[in-house]
Amino acid sequence: MRLNPPNWRPSMAVFIVCLLALLPLSKPALAESFYGVGVSQVDHNIDEADDTTSTEFHAGYRWHPNFAVSLTHLEFGAAEFSDLKDEGSATGINLMALASLTSDWELFTFAGLHYWELNLSSEEFGLLDKGDGVDAYLGAGTTYQLNPLWHLGFRYSLFFTKVDEAENDHSEQNVSAMTLYLELRLP
Repeated sequence: MRLNPPNWRPSMAVFIVCLLALLPLSKPALAESFYGVGVSQVDHNIDEADDTTSTEFHAGYRWHPNFAVSLTHLEFGAAEFSDLKDEGSATGINLMALASLTSDWELFTFAGLHYWELNLSSEEFGLLDKGDGVDAYLGAGTTYQLNPLWHLGFRYSLFFTKVDEAENDHSEQNVSAMTLYLELRLP
C-alpha cells in the first residue's frame, strides 16, 4: 500500500483553517446524527470512457446548526474504454459547513481527506495497474426536508487522486460524482 501526502490546494487549506477557527465560537444548540444512501453519476475524467452509475453511503454527526463531520464511501463503478476497465472506490472523512435557506432547504459545503483505490484491468491480461493513496476531496450540495426525520439531497463531490507513475512523475485522475440521496436524521 502506497500512501501519498495530501494533495492540498491553497484555497482548500484556507477553507479548512477558517472552519476550524470557528469551532470555539460554536454552541451545541443542535446535536443529531445522519445516515444517507444515494445513487451517483461518476465521471472518471477519461475522454474515451462513459460516466458510470454507482452508490454512495455516508454517516455523520452535526453538533451545531452550521457544522458537522461525516464519513463517506463511494464506489466509482467501472469505466470502460477500448478494451480496458478502470474501477475503484474512495472512503473519506470531511468537515461540513451548513446554512439554512428556509425551514426546509439547506446548503452545505465540505472538505476533507479520502483513501482511494483505482484498478486498471483488461479482459485479456487481467489486472494491469493498481493505485491507492490519501488525497483531498471537496464538494457542495443542498438538502430538502421531507419531514423531521427524512431529507432528500443532492451533492457534487470532487475526489483528487494523485497517482505515482514513476519516482518523480505524478499523474492526476480526478474523479467527480453527482449524487442524489435520501438521508435519515436522528436527534
